[in-house]
Amino acid sequence: MKKLILLFAVALLAVSCQPERTEMRSYNMVASAGQWQPVVESTGGVYYACSFSLPDLTRGVFNNGAVLAYIVDGNRQEPITQARLKTDGTFDWTNTVEFDYGVGVVNFYYTNSDFEYFASEPGRMEFRVVLIATR
Repeated sequence: MKKLILLFAVALLAVSCQPERTEMRSYNMVASAGQWQPVVESTGGVYYACSFSLPDLTRGVFNNGAVLAYIVDGNRQEPITQARLKTDGTFDWTNTVEFDYGVGVVNFYYTNSDFEYFASEPGRMEFRVVLIATR
């Protein structure tokens, strides 16, 4: 009996010590000026939204992985947490970019700090999305 318990414990330890594999994949996405859709909030504020299909963003990645997004500008990348794009020296305003995601989709949002509709419509923007999953 003791040998059977010892054998079971060794087998359980061997199975539970399997190393997890981490996989990373990156995707480059370009939002043209015409892809941004204005969204008017009930308070009258306006922001712009653009969505991309991303089939590799599975339920497994959603539940057990991570999704990172960057704005790509030539040889520079800026992580999107709430990125400030620019501040004009004569005006006190900024543009922010945010993102969220769901299974199979990633969404980007562009907001002018003054929430004006035509103050600064987003133009062409490049993004990089990185999916990190453990297997």
